[in-house]
Amino acid sequence: MDNLISEIMHNEHNRINSILDEFEKINRINMSDSKIIFYKFESEIKKHFSIEENSIFVLNQSIMDENISNIFDLMAQHGAIINLTSTIKIAFENNLVSDISQLKEILFMHSNFEESAFYPKLDKKLNNDEKQAIVNKIKSAELR
Repeated sequence: MDNLISEIMHNEHNRINSILDEFEKINRINMSDSKIIFYKFESEIKKHFSIEENSIFVLNQSIMDENISNIFDLMAQHGAIINLTSTIKIAFENNLVSDISQLKEILFMHSNFEESAFYPKLDKKLNNDEKQAIVNKIKSAELR
């Protein structure tokens, strides 16, 4: 159970990135299909952020105190990603093709920090019961 949170979130990031990659492949080829895939991405990224914010960022006080600036930074990035997603969605609704390079860049930076620093630090600091409690919250949120 050493790297449990890191592994779960790494897999989650890969899943979301694969949806965005699928979108990118057909973005300029088939507007109708690309809209469907992008709306799926939008839904999944919002769900992902909700899971992070409600299952992981709400930690016990000692961990929270150490990580508060990182948590605020990550939540600000969530907001920026949601704003970019909304801008792309508006373009779609006007039948315009959007460049998603900025979205991909911020997503990469965001998930890279989480996977290389934030989650490994939690995995190291939390005991097995605390990690399991977070995993249970994640699984519960995924079912909603």
